[in-house]
Amino acid sequence: MYSVQSAFQMGHSTIIVLIKLKDHVLMNMDSDKLSGLVFIDFHKAFDVINHDILQQKLSTYGMPVAMLIWLWGILTT
Repeated sequence: MYSVQSAFQMGHSTIIVLIKLKDHVLMNMDSDKLSGLVFIDFHKAFDVINHDILQQKLSTYGMPVAMLIWLWGILTT
């Protein structure tokens, strides 16, 4: 597991990630260093594909039903 990964670890959350990010940026500012951030919206990436076909393929590849339902909820909102 990646040493600074916060997802899927006990006691870690998005809040922890945001605090670490803020601290890192502020430390760089104090040291006259630059920080660069890239934010990617993966939700838009799924707007160009047929959701029914995606769901069928993921099911064929063995994705659990609960995960398919979760993904379907994200894609249809």
